[in-house]
Amino acid sequence: MFGMRRFLFSGTVTESARAVLRGAEARHLRHVLRLQPGEEIVLVTGAGRQFTAVIEAFEGEEVRLRVTGSKDAPGESGLRITLAQGFLKEKKMDKLVRSLTELGVSRFVPVICSRSLARPSGNRMKARTERWQRISRQSIKQCRRLRSLEIMPLMEFGEALGCAESDRLKLFFWEEQNLSPLPPPLETAPSSVFMLLGPEGGFTAREAQMAREAGFTVAGLGPRILRAETATLAAVVLAQYLWGDMGQNLLDNQRPL
Repeated sequence: MFGMRRFLFSGTVTESARAVLRGAEARHLRHVLRLQPGEEIVLVTGAGRQFTAVIEAFEGEEVRLRVTGSKDAPGESGLRITLAQGFLKEKKMDKLVRSLTELGVSRFVPVICSRSLARPSGNRMKARTERWQRISRQSIKQCRRLRSLEIMPLMEFGEALGCAESDRLKLFFWEEQNLSPLPPPLETAPSSVFMLLGPEGGFTAREAQMAREAGFTVAGLGPRILRAETATLAAVVLAQYLWGDMGQNLLDNQRPL
């Protein structure tokens, strides 16, 4: 399966195990990759399912397929990560969405902070959200994930703090914090973690205090001042290494029920 070409699929599979691939994915299959009837491919839904299929025929711009099997997502991290990001300017958020998808993040929350320079609203924000959804869906083809990022609506800082209520571990990364990036020792590995990172100008002391009052652990990322987008990726890798599927998992994958 890992050697087969992967295609995003938003259609339905009929009772006779037939499916139709349309649009850009169909054109890419036929005119760019030049695959032929009889060849096997993988259809990825972006919602945790994938299907193996055989190309049966081309009809106009559509590709007719015979579905040969299905499989649940085997590679999703056991750690559900929500990444709340202080809004960054220019194309930095686009690049982050791609990288966060590759790193196994589950949910992405764009946040307006006191020092956020970019503050899109209305149609501009709607267009950005749609672009991020496309970027994440395309990224799962490359990194072999089966779920794309859940993109949340733009939130004010206080709203984002409230969004973390159901997460057992809540981390607030602040460049003014001279502590270890590790939270206090945990008896069992968290099943979910909510991480909040700031925009280019960082967080204010008032925002840090609000985060503490909301139950967040304030943590640092070492002695160097990192670019905002670098700090975000470093924080995600740390979480996946400690409690997820990228490293040792300090608590030997013991998760609460």
